Amino acid sequence: MDLEKQIIAISISSETRKSFKDLDKLRPNTHSFSSFLGVAARHYVKTNSNEVKIEDFISEEVSPTPKFFAEIDIWKRHILELDNVRYNEFSKRLEQLNNIKRIKLGGMLTW
Repeated sequence: MDLEKQIIAISISSETRKSFKDLDKLRPNTHSFSSFLGVAARHYVKTNSNEVKIEDFISEEVSPTPKFFAEIDIWKRHILELDNVRYNEFSKRLEQLNNIKRIKLGGMLTW
């Protein structure tokens, strides 16, 4: 049994607070909320680890990629750090953007 305890403080929204209250209603009286939260987190990761991406939890104001017109060195570092799955996703998106660019260019060339 791990006897080392740590206090971790987090900031939560009112929606998250409601979710925590709902989770606490499911908690057996024999478990602390923190240990039950750990069990729930482990279960979630085990059942969803192949389906969930960090982007699913990022607000629209925050981007997991550099700004579109960021310095090219920033983009270079970002692309070189991508794993194979994310690199393939990036490549598909790049091809989609190139297709849109070709459509625009085609429209610009019609007289």
